[in-house]
Amino acid sequence: MHCLKKRYAAAAVLAAALLATPNFLRAQDEKPKEPATTAPTTAGAVIKATDTDALKAAVGSEVTVRGDISGSYKGKSGVILLNFAGARRDFVAVVEKPNADVVNAAFNGDVAEAVKNKTVTITGPVQLYREKPQLVITKPEQIKIEGDAKPAGEPPAE
Repeated sequence: MHCLKKRYAAAAVLAAALLATPNFLRAQDEKPKEPATTAPTTAGAVIKATDTDALKAAVGSEVTVRGDISGSYKGKSGVILLNFAGARRDFVAVVEKPNADVVNAAFNGDVAEAVKNKTVTITGPVQLYREKPQLVITKPEQIKIEGDAKPAGEPPAE
């Protein structure tokens, strides 16, 4: 019993010392740190359209993807899918119906035809659809056809 009293007394002294320490008080005033994310850092990096593992790892992040457009699909719902050569439909860039008119308008009325058989870089957020990554296009500035002097949708230089 005597041993327990000594341990409690030592713990009380240690607690009092910690409470008196300025670092302890300062730490209590600090805002909690945001939890670390497991999302990869993709800033500035260009991911190949055929690298589906890297694209899956980037879900929720904005990335730039480079690849050759092999074809497209225009759904009855108004969605436009841009398929990349070598990706075997494991990755697509998608223009959803609410954005299709604005994106098409920047490419002479048909983005799918404008990018067909061309190498492009597309920047945007990666999402999963049926366990496959897709890059979402909401505005024409996200698409750059290689060899073009400027991204689509930008006014000509004066």
